[in-house]
Amino acid sequence: MIPGIPGAEGRVGPKLVLGETGQTRLADPGYRGRAKSVHEYVIESILNPGVYVVPGYPDRTMPPWYGQKLSAAALDKIALYLESLGGTSLPPRP
Repeated sequence: MIPGIPGAEGRVGPKLVLGETGQTRLADPGYRGRAKSVHEYVIESILNPGVYVVPGYPDRTMPPWYGQKLSAAALDKIALYLESLGGTSLPPRP
């Protein structure tokens, strides 16, 4: 689920409120990625979704090829947006 995006009401994965949950995910002892920031974590999660799966959610939900379809600029925009999201507050719409 991505707050603020109509129709993005996923039923398989966790809410993508990375501004609220990103640091917790990076600090999880089960995290085996290389990201040092929430921004890097989002990009890493798109390019290599199996590096870290949020506990309680199934592995292999995000297609591994998804990141190959996006440009570096698109990845950056997605990361900026998701890391700006908190639990209840939404970023301003463009």
